[in-house]
Amino acid sequence: GELSVSFKAWRPVRGDGNCYYRAVLFAWLERSVALGNLDSLRGFNEMLRPHRQAPTLASSIRICHNILCGWIAKREACSSESELRSLLMEVANEFNKER
Repeated sequence: GELSVSFKAWRPVRGDGNCYYRAVLFAWLERSVALGNLDSLRGFNEMLRPHRQAPTLASSIRICHNILCGWIAKREACSSESELRSLLMEVANEFNKER
């Protein structure tokens, strides 16, 4: 139909009530990793810093921090297209994993 004219592909996103936010954040994250925009990833990680002490968010923020730092390090180490594709697959799998 009409959507197939506008979009070449679609990516399933876990539907848990936050699927819109998950889809937007994932698109930004995937593009940042793919393009090597590590300053953007570091900036996002810094925006999370004030929330690391919030009792209800601390655990999730620490997990997010550790995952982001790992992806940044892996992206810095990517030296081939296949390594980048592997990292992007890891990002997709982790991002949609149920917790």
